[in-house]
Formats: sequence, C-alpha cells, structure tokens
Amino acid sequence: MTDEQAQTSGHGREVGAGVPGGVPAGAATDSPTAAVEQAVRDVVEAYVRGCAKGDARIVARAFRDDARMHGWLGDDLVSAPIGAFLEIVEATKHERDWVAGYSYEIRDVVVSGRVARAVLVERGYRGADFVNEFALLLDAGCWRIASKTFTTV
Repeated sequence: MTDEQAQTSGHGREVGAGVPGGVPAGAATDSPTAAVEQAVRDVVEAYVRGCAKGDARIVARAFRDDARMHGWLGDDLVSAPIGAFLEIVEATKHERDWVAGYSYEIRDVVVSGRVARAVLVERGYRGADFVNEFALLLDAGCWRIASKTFTTV
C-alpha cells in the first residue's frame, strides 16, 4: 500500500490530515453544527489512517491519554487501557498485507455539546470485521476519543 492509498480509504478522501494534538473543535464548513460534526469525523479518520498505516503515534493522537477500550474480539471479552491497542498497532506495523482488503464507513456522528459519539464499521481490519463505537470529549478545544467499545461481526 502506498502512502496515498493509506491516506484515502472508505470515502476516497484524505483521512485524518493534521491532528497533531487532537482535532480543533470547528473547521470552515457551511454551519457550526456541520463544522463540529466534521471535527469529530476527522478524529475517526485519523484513527483509521493510523491503523491503516500501522502508525501507533497517529492512532494515539486520536485518543485521550486515559482512554480505555472494551469489547468482543471473537469470543474473548477485552477490557484494557488504549495503550494495549497502541502496542498491537506498533507490534504489527510491518504486517500490511491485510490493508488492500480493508474498508470502512463512519456510520453515525452525534454531537451533544462537549460530548460526541461516532460509529465506525470496519471490514477486513487484520482479516476481521468490526463495529466500533467511540465516545469523544471536547477538551481544551480539541476532540479526542475517551473510549472505544467494539465487537467483531
């Protein structure tokens, strides 16, 4: 996979550009609501981009430092700090064969003040299909993922 392929997926546009320390709360769009929803989507896009590139640093910037993940990986229930997921991304960064068959869809974004929810459906992530539900918080002007709840499907 080329860098260009890693930066475009699912929706055919660059994913997660920027996000040096989180995604700013608003961007230039048609309305304040659209700007906020796009900022939340940008965080999810950064997560996708980091996973597809095998870059744990990019993935880490999408999350709060104290974020956690909970969910089902097959028949195994997982509950861990997000650092455990970052270690997997880092440890498998050279295993890129799965990326060619990877696709995703951000199904839903709901913003309520300074909290948001986003649903990400992934197909072919390391050979498995996932539904991820992210809870995000607006903190110091940036959106970041506070928790990841997931299941294989």
